[in-house]
Order: sequence, then structure tokens, then C-alpha cells
Amino acid sequence: MQRIEGRKWLRSRGFDAALQYGAATTAVGFVAMSSVVSLTTVVSAALWLVGYTHIVATFTRLDVSSARDALARYVLPAVLVVFITGWTAGGVGVPALLSAYFYLHALHATQQSAWIADLYGKMPGERDRWSSALLYTVPLVGVLVRSAEGGTGELGMEARWLPVPSAAATVGVSLLFVVIFVWVITRLRRAWKEELSLGHTAHVTAHLTVFAFGYIMVDDVTVGWVAIEVWHGLQYLLVTWSQNVDRYGQGLDPEARLLSVLSQPGNRLVYGVVMLSFATVLYMAAVGPRMGASVAVGVTLALTAYVGLHLWQMFVDAMSWFRDTR
Repeated sequence: MQRIEGRKWLRSRGFDAALQYGAATTAVGFVAMSSVVSLTTVVSAALWLVGYTHIVATFTRLDVSSARDALARYVLPAVLVVFITGWTAGGVGVPALLSAYFYLHALHATQQSAWIADLYGKMPGERDRWSSALLYTVPLVGVLVRSAEGGTGELGMEARWLPVPSAAATVGVSLLFVVIFVWVITRLRRAWKEELSLGHTAHVTAHLTVFAFGYIMVDDVTVGWVAIEVWHGLQYLLVTWSQNVDRYGQGLDPEARLLSVLSQPGNRLVYGVVMLSFATVLYMAAVGPRMGASVAVGVTLALTAYVGLHLWQMFVDAMSWFRDTR
């Protein structure tokens, strides 16, 4: 996504509103939905509508120059990650796998959020140390709180938490309140000087809200994970589409006709529908064989398969973020 000196929004006011408030509101909506429908229904909807869909969107941003390049950079690592995931699930069990994934997911979601904050680039009022501190403090404190609380993991399975004393979590929450207070003061000062970046401020606010909901305010680990995953996945879809618009928005590319059509400025909804269509096929391939016997077993299988795919995506995105920052 291009960064322009003095621009207030990443693409437009409406795009930023969807990226920040729309994604965060949808995440909180999934939390509310968990109080009226079963947990397996919430997880199934989150995986299908957002999780697998944002995995499919990863393929639209791969930088591939040849078949050999694709094999070395993406296909072989994908096979390796899926093999390791399956071996881990079979060897030490799905609960241990999901416990490790919990911490990796927290790191990945934080990394993506910080990357989106960086996309605001040279906008006035975008960068300050307290915004950066808040971006990393709230997920760190959230992980400390979850680890100190212990209890069951995703889908009520036995979890293996890092040994964090309750006192450490309490100190972390106190530190978080201090960082929030100072960050609000810095935002007010910038607003007084008319130097406030509204888009960046909205992003940090949404980041704070979702991570606080997901890790601190919501008791159920699975529901908290769903909130963060929905927010993370929707933001990923929007930013990926926007990057593709920067790449193909000037016209159709004969070598990437479908993607260039989807990546025209007015085709954001069409892009999402196509990604969801491919995701539906992928999701049914994972969950279909077992859904008839047991919904819970099917969703557990879909979540385990998703962990493998998401670990691969984390690898791919880390490479992309490294490339983008060079």
C-alpha cells in the first residue's frame, strides 16, 4: 500500500472506517454471538467466514517469478509446516499443539497490527513511542493474564500454559493502564496542535479494544481467540485487497487477469466474495468427512487443519513483511 506525505487515510475515509471500526465491531459481534449460540457454531463460522478466507487471500499477494521460485519459497515450506503440524498433533496431542499456537497467534496478530500501523508512514502525527508501546503492551499483558489464569484452552481442551505468577499479570495490567493514560494524553496534545492522524489513532484504539476483549475481558479462551482472529483476518483481507489495487488498479494484467479484475478500485466486495468461495471449498475439504458423524469433531478437525495452514501463512507473511520493509 502506498504511503503519501500528508495523506490522512490509507485509501479513503470509508476504507479506513471498515478497516478499523468495521473489523473491530464484527469481532465484538462474534463475542456477543457466543452468548446465544453454541461455541462450536461460533468457531465454525469464524473459521469459514474469516479464517480460511484470509488464508486464501494470502495467495493473491505472493511474489513469485517462476515455478521453481514458488516451489522453493511457498510450496515446500507449506508441505513442511503441515507435516510438522500433523506430526505434533499425533505425537503430543491436539491440546499441546493448540497451546503452542495460542502464543504464536498472539505474536502474529501483534506483528500484523504493528505493520498496519507502519503503513500510515509519513502521515502527520502517525509515529510516537507511546503508540508503539501500546501496540505491544496490550497483547503482552493479555498473554500474561491468560497464562496466569490457566484453565482450559481452545474448545475446552486441556492447555499447557507458560508458568506466569498472578502477581506478574497484576503488575502487567497496572502498567497497561499507565501506558493507556499517557497515550491518551499524547493524542490529545496532537489533536490540540492539529497534528493528529485520525486513521492511525483509530487503528491503535481498535487494537487496544480487540486485544483487551480477547485476552483480558472475555473469560473463555476460545471466544477470545475468535475475537482476535476475526479482527485480524478482516484487516488482512482489506489490506491485501488494497495492496493489490496499488499493483493492478491502473488496468488489467493479461498474465493475472482474474486477480487484476478483482483488484480494481470498485471491486472490494467482489474480491471478498471470491475469496470466500475458494475458502468454502477448502473448509469443506477439511471438515466435510467428519461433520456428519459429529459437529464437534468436525470443527476440531477444521481448527487443527487451520492451525497448520495459519502457521504456513505466518511464515509467508513474515517473508513479505521483511520484503516490504527493505
